[in-house]
Amino acid sequence: MPTDTTASTGQQPGKSGRKKGRKARLLVFVLVLALIGGVAYGAYWSIGTVRASFPQTKGSITLKGLSGPVDVKRDGHGIPQIYASSDEDLFMAQGYVQAQDRFYEMDVRRHMTSGRLSEMFGKSQIKNDEFLRTLGWDRVAKQEYEKKLSPATKKYLDAYAKGVNAYLEGKEGADISLEYAALGFTNDYTPGPWTPVDSVAWLKAMAWDLRGNMQDEIDRALMTSRLGPEQIADLYPAYPYGRNKPVVQEGQYNELTRAYESGGGESGTGDGTGTGIGDGTGTDPGTGTGTDVGTGTGGVEGASGTAGTADGLEGQLSGLQEVLQNLPTAVGVNGDGIGSNSWVVSGEHTITGEPLLANDPHLSAALPSVWYQMGLHCRSVSATCQYDVTGFTFAGMPGVVIGHNADVAWGLTNSGVDVTDLYLEKITGEGYQYDGKVVPFEAREETIKVAGGAPRKIVVRETKNGPLLSDRSPDLVRTGKKAAVDSAAPDRGDGYGVSLRWTALEAGRTMDAVFAMNRAKDWDDFRKAATLFEVPSQNLVYADTEGHIGYTLPGRIPTRAKNHNGSVPAPGWDSKYRWTGWVDQDALPYEFDPDRGYIVTANQAVVDPEAYPYNLTTDWGYGARSQRINDLIQSKIKDGGKLSTDDMRQMQLDNSSGIAKLLVPELLKIDIEDPEVRKAQKLLEGWDYTQDADSAAAAYFNSVWRNVLKLAFSHKLPKELRVKGQCLWVDPVNPTGPADESAKVRECGMREADQAQPDGGDRWFEVVRTLMEKEDSDWWTTPEAGSRDGAENRDELFKRAMVDARWELTAKLGKDIDTWSWGRLHRLFLKNQTLGTSGPDFLQYVLNRGPWKLGGGEATVNATGWNAAGGYGVVWVPSMRMVVNLGDLDKSRWINLTGASGHAYDSHYVDQTGKWAEGELLEWAYSDKAVEGSTSNTLLLKP
Repeated sequence: MPTDTTASTGQQPGKSGRKKGRKARLLVFVLVLALIGGVAYGAYWSIGTVRASFPQTKGSITLKGLSGPVDVKRDGHGIPQIYASSDEDLFMAQGYVQAQDRFYEMDVRRHMTSGRLSEMFGKSQIKNDEFLRTLGWDRVAKQEYEKKLSPATKKYLDAYAKGVNAYLEGKEGADISLEYAALGFTNDYTPGPWTPVDSVAWLKAMAWDLRGNMQDEIDRALMTSRLGPEQIADLYPAYPYGRNKPVVQEGQYNELTRAYESGGGESGTGDGTGTGIGDGTGTDPGTGTGTDVGTGTGGVEGASGTAGTADGLEGQLSGLQEVLQNLPTAVGVNGDGIGSNSWVVSGEHTITGEPLLANDPHLSAALPSVWYQMGLHCRSVSATCQYDVTGFTFAGMPGVVIGHNADVAWGLTNSGVDVTDLYLEKITGEGYQYDGKVVPFEAREETIKVAGGAPRKIVVRETKNGPLLSDRSPDLVRTGKKAAVDSAAPDRGDGYGVSLRWTALEAGRTMDAVFAMNRAKDWDDFRKAATLFEVPSQNLVYADTEGHIGYTLPGRIPTRAKNHNGSVPAPGWDSKYRWTGWVDQDALPYEFDPDRGYIVTANQAVVDPEAYPYNLTTDWGYGARSQRINDLIQSKIKDGGKLSTDDMRQMQLDNSSGIAKLLVPELLKIDIEDPEVRKAQKLLEGWDYTQDADSAAAAYFNSVWRNVLKLAFSHKLPKELRVKGQCLWVDPVNPTGPADESAKVRECGMREADQAQPDGGDRWFEVVRTLMEKEDSDWWTTPEAGSRDGAENRDELFKRAMVDARWELTAKLGKDIDTWSWGRLHRLFLKNQTLGTSGPDFLQYVLNRGPWKLGGGEATVNATGWNAAGGYGVVWVPSMRMVVNLGDLDKSRWINLTGASGHAYDSHYVDQTGKWAEGELLEWAYSDKAVEGSTSNTLLLKP
């Protein structure tokens, strides 16, 4: 049992520390007064209750299981650097320290990944648990731990779990975190021991939110209820390869393509030259940018070879979407809006003469931040203690996910490759139909324990394609009975189901990859480590102290038959639509020391499909951010200029709006009669298109942009995509004949505000760009066309949007445009992801923080994302920022969205947020000398 020999929470010494201490004590005092007043459940919580869970950061603690002493050195922001003499001690200490700061977050995460949220939060989470049990993340994680991971990795996971459990031993819930004290009023929940599988399973949650194009697959099918193939193609335009450069421009894939075309095959299994099944022609090279195979222009016809099946899926998928949007997020907005920036510049173009590497992943805003900063240092690197690494990791998982060691640095962005497919299944009483035969389901029974209620039993059924998601949605069952399919489909009987094929549901070795990258000494080591990073598939950017830079795309990436490109759901009863194999790791794109001297990844296309044989996805991000970063680098180096660490930081803060550059010149040409609207229009004159928080022009333009999307597209989309509560009178869908003009029906949107369409992201930038020259397109018409308030062409619609935006902002910000600012609209609220969103109002007040007024915007390098369909509030953010200086690692810089602590009212709860909002970075000590110089508190862990 741990023994506390010094009871200290480690308040910072000195004048600034005393100020922080006084502020924290004042906040605690206010909290206690409110609690005494009976606001929170009529209960009394003392100052001791609030402070009971604050971590001990000074003195010493005895931990059973350590083989030697471990030092935990925290800087002025509470960021720990751990020093040990063996790998097991290092990771045991990591588990202990992360549990000190973040155990409640860790506990919620493991209940999510295992489908056990109802054990903590009661019956409100049963539906989520049913869906998560159907996916079976923890079952796959257990398979990985037992059968796939290396003995060394399992040893580290065991040590980490031992450290977490050493922290938990002998503690009551309120001693661990304030949230447990709150849960105690309605629930007798007690945290259980941590297991190695709990750590592995978190990778599944991360993969779920970074899963690729599943949402686009659903949306395209849902659109068929209101839109035809050409209209859907308009809304999914081809990727602009001529304007927005892909990641890989000088990579080795060209040689692989030649080998492939000279006789390789589809699956890419074998020696990396493309040998395997297939006919050597690939997945239709050159057509991977659209959803219409063979044309590259979008649409749904031909995408699955069964257009009628896609047309009939809207009902099933509407129910699936409802389930998906209600799931708790892991790192992103339920798979939407996930993006990131990472780029690396060689020493040829830097002031130091050595590489600089920047990374800022764009994820959901969470409190505490999804990331945890720390350093893991062996006192002497050897065969028994192999790590000297620092960076960002996840609370609940050993190792470092993004960062650097003494030799190499790396960053991650989501690749967006297509690793999920939905299948329509023909279900019978005995099983499901597959190639003309009835095949029995693989079934298992799951029991969901419910706090304050009776257990719930469910049966999970799986087909050859994957788990049957439709079992978790009554809407999917009901609408499956009505789905329209083509004549080749089997008789519907009681309806069709929907199953999911996803690479993360097969056991893999990503946890091995984390430790291998942490140990990497050079490019070869790093590339070998990357081959283990199977799920989620990420863009990995690399630099080392020898001056090299590189990029590699790892991942378990499926190949598909030529009749199915993964853009829409496929008929599961036909084996011709199953995956045909995997792209060989040696055949995946990479670059090493490109002649241009830099590499940019920001969720754009990885490769030009004209030069690469495999169809990686039909749904890349459209490259607005990546090309802006390319342009910023080029503008700096074109005349021999050199980049500094601070230049990289300033690039991360670039607020320039690509869509404003396109639209503002046209908006200024429009003749506005109303003098109040004209005043707003004049804000755009001379505007430099930057979206600073204090910019009135940015506020007005973004409102115009939102209204352009609303007028041109929103009312034409099906209700399943529109924002919840937005009700319109529309013509009824009548597949057997023309719509009855006299019988309009009222349809209300069904999607949450942060997930609805049109969201205004860079796909919509490209949609509008392609329509700009088509001034009389039907997209520019409104239902009131011909009336004074209607629009019959582009400029009339723009005029209407400018008028609507003026009066929308008058209502939100006031009539005086001199008081307008983008930051007043574009605000960030940080919410505790459980009790901070659904607990009593007072508890939300205790746990949540904000708002902060932010600059930046959607598809901007400073990607403070907002959803144009739902409003202006910030829904995802640069979740951290870092710049690694390979010339002097101690001159690297980093910052987190919140702070090290997950404890409300701890001085490190949100102590980095203000600096993050201002675009500042913190010093990032790495060497022993630098760490010692930055240390404020030291805790000794003793065996």
